[in-house]
Amino acid sequence: MSTDGMHDIVALFFGVGIIIAFSHERFNRISYETGKRLDRLVSFLTPDKLRARRQVTYAYFIYTLSLIILYLILCGYAEILLPLIGGQNLLPEIGASTLPSEASTSPPPASDTTPEPTTGFAPMESSAIEFWIANLEPTVSSEPVETNSGVNIAPEVSMGLALIMVGLAPSIKALVRVDEWLRMFAHRVAGIPTWVIDTSDALRSNAKVLRFFTDSEADNSSEYLISEPERKRVIDLHAKAKPFLGNLDDFILNIEVILVASAWFLDEKLRITGTGDKNRFEEIENELRRRKNELFSNANSPDLSHEGWEAVATAADELASDFCVLIALYDEQDVIHPYDQRPAPTESQRRARDRLRQFVDVLYKNKTEPLMQRRGNNLALFWTLAIVLSWTVAWAVLWPGQAEFNLIWDTLSSDTYRRIRLYSVNAFNTYCIATIVAITFRWVRMTSVAEDGQRKWENMRYPNHWTRWLPQALSLFSIAFLVSTALNIAVQLWLTETRTPEAEAWRMTFEEFIISIRWRFEYMGPISFRAACLALLVTVLLDARQRLWTDAGRYEQKQLKRHKSSDQMKSNAKTWRDLSLLDSLSWVAVGALMMLIITPVMRYLSFLAATQDYPRDFDHIDAGLMIWATLYTVVLAALVMFCLSEVLTRRAFYRASKDPADGRVLEAAGEE
Repeated sequence: MSTDGMHDIVALFFGVGIIIAFSHERFNRISYETGKRLDRLVSFLTPDKLRARRQVTYAYFIYTLSLIILYLILCGYAEILLPLIGGQNLLPEIGASTLPSEASTSPPPASDTTPEPTTGFAPMESSAIEFWIANLEPTVSSEPVETNSGVNIAPEVSMGLALIMVGLAPSIKALVRVDEWLRMFAHRVAGIPTWVIDTSDALRSNAKVLRFFTDSEADNSSEYLISEPERKRVIDLHAKAKPFLGNLDDFILNIEVILVASAWFLDEKLRITGTGDKNRFEEIENELRRRKNELFSNANSPDLSHEGWEAVATAADELASDFCVLIALYDEQDVIHPYDQRPAPTESQRRARDRLRQFVDVLYKNKTEPLMQRRGNNLALFWTLAIVLSWTVAWAVLWPGQAEFNLIWDTLSSDTYRRIRLYSVNAFNTYCIATIVAITFRWVRMTSVAEDGQRKWENMRYPNHWTRWLPQALSLFSIAFLVSTALNIAVQLWLTETRTPEAEAWRMTFEEFIISIRWRFEYMGPISFRAACLALLVTVLLDARQRLWTDAGRYEQKQLKRHKSSDQMKSNAKTWRDLSLLDSLSWVAVGALMMLIITPVMRYLSFLAATQDYPRDFDHIDAGLMIWATLYTVVLAALVMFCLSEVLTRRAFYRASKDPADGRVLEAAGEE
């Protein structure tokens, strides 16, 4: 296989770098139905401007990771997949050769090169069956076969696919459709553009609090930073439009929203600037300023007909709606801080800030709980992945991991960096992937609304009835398990095939290929089963904390308003206040006990799958591997449960008073 001067591994990783470098530009493309409102602003609103940086980063991570996994699968199985999607002309000779095929059952030839593993915590040279029965087969002498030290993927394939996927080479229609679907899914996870539409609707519904043109307040409009010429403009428009418009009050309200938003934010008369970058919305501001001037120019035209006033009213309604979109984006991107506690420099500033707080209060009521849910998802995902990878690296470096690795390979010493690489890849393919899938599934279900108006996600820690949460738990577990298993099987097939000398490979029939997949599923499934169990437990813990902090916030708000609260809400609020280290330790016990029971059983099932064609007794080596795997997973589950419980408690979403008699409003205190 010609490499044209570039090593295949270098080309593969260079292709990954290309995808990462260009993925943000592709992620920021519009891939959703905007509706009439956003159509007016869509050229100024890229997806990264429609949500806060936290949500955009999470969605971008999901999108980029999906692209990289798709790219690696296409590279590894190019010979099979490219003809199916219309890319057969990419190269005359592509991908890892002779896929799919089964390795020969003869022992591997002697070589100074250490064979690479397939997957799981029992790395193997070619297949698990050969590993388990190696000592039962007679030694076959053969000359060493020179094998490729790379990954057997032509650099032309790696580079070509990377350029195609980022749009720098002629596209493949199937890949374009997949990219669009992945982008739409990532946008939906981040609430793009549904969040800004819902939020602007909430602001429009509360626009009456901005009114300054009333009989009691007409002379006091300057107290809200509205100038005298602007007040007179409203009076003039009211008199002119009265004979022509039946919805005169709505028209005047829209005009007031436009004038207030222009004075406060475009002219920057209201000093509540936050830490966000206001310059990101300069184009939108200029467009709204232009449309505002055009609106008043048209409204001041002499002898406007009834149709002309209707057109002006429609334009005012659209412009007021777009100003609400801008205010929602200001708040989402931390450009403004409506609840800033710093004293206002003037009395007019104070009055205007109070009026703004009344205006955006509906926004905070509508988004407080969803905001806390998103923040909980992000923290759970980040901490779980960080702990899994950190513990895996530590396991590979410390003596237990070294002992397990040497026991697998039947050697007295091994390279530390090789152990880190292999264990990290295996942990990511199992525990990390399962966790990402589970938390993403939870978030998508939480943001989806069923026909009855209820959210599709049922809390699994405080369920209403087992018939509501059990199907959901099984669905989450099954999806996480199947995705992790499928990825592990694909990696094992690819690594096994690329390490097989071409002369010893033989083509399999479809039935033989299905049998091979079935065996690998039986062997790799127990490994992914443990990961799916941990992912499910993480989700249950997240549900538990979410219900407690949500009920605590609702209870305190009802107490302030002297409304009656349910016994369950009061109990959960008390539980939230009383959370301590002991509660985190109880989650540690649950996680450790679960893995202590599951891991030996799953490890034994892998042993049975590996020896189904060549039965043998369970010996001391198998027992040792079972002990090491159990120790690894028990400590991993304990670390994840303890750290995640402490994070979701100490980095409080609502900081409740320890004294129930203290009637403070719960403060949103989530750390970034």
